[in-house]
Amino acid sequence: MATFYYRTIKKMEPRLGQRFSTEYYKQTQTEYQRLRDHVRTTLEAVILAADENHCLQDLETPLTGFPKSQKQPNYTAFEVMNDLLEQLQLERDLPNGMLGRWNRLFANSSWAITLIPEARRLNTGCEFNYID
Repeated sequence: MATFYYRTIKKMEPRLGQRFSTEYYKQTQTEYQRLRDHVRTTLEAVILAADENHCLQDLETPLTGFPKSQKQPNYTAFEVMNDLLEQLQLERDLPNGMLGRWNRLFANSSWAITLIPEARRLNTGCEFNYID
């Protein structure tokens, strides 16, 4: 599991007709770049492995347990990976829902992502980090 740090979490109010609200993780530019590199590397490795094993079509098969909405088919593995990469390339804050889908797809692997508050890294005494 890859570990990254975030500064704050921004909670949005639930939209009209929704029971849940979205949370967004805000990171430093350095952590954002590290996370983007991790996601890009993972996506490239998965596509390469699927191509070598002649199973690229499996990345486009809707996954059980990954619903989009009641009227749309489930997310595919490629959509889960690509959505997160696109979000990071646009340099937007990271939505908790996208992170959750990524971690369910890569559960118990080195490609899963853990986000830890920046303050916990600063309190370890093992590393110095100056916040601008």
